[in-house]
Amino acid sequence: IDRVQSGSVPGGIYHLVPDGETDWCEFAKWIVEHAAGRCELRLSPEAIEPVPTTAYPRPAARPLNSRLDNTKLKNALGRAELGDWSKHCAAVLDAILDMQGNEK
Repeated sequence: IDRVQSGSVPGGIYHLVPDGETDWCEFAKWIVEHAAGRCELRLSPEAIEPVPTTAYPRPAARPLNSRLDNTKLKNALGRAELGDWSKHCAAVLDAILDMQGNEK
């Protein structure tokens, strides 16, 4: 924000998202795989199957590719990476599991 206000970087829309990409199915599988190392689950990643967008008609049209590009933010911050999404999600999931008493 300071850099935008000082005029050293352009204003506009910045996507604050980590590096990497996934879809909802792979994200769900990742959660189950990661949590399985911390607690007992009745669900396996293999049991999770992708569901096509056409199976859930929505009132508004949705883009088939809605990945957010963080290049503008990385350029503004002078950073080559923002860390992979799974690293950040692991920290959040570990914190949730810790609050529920699931020790490593």
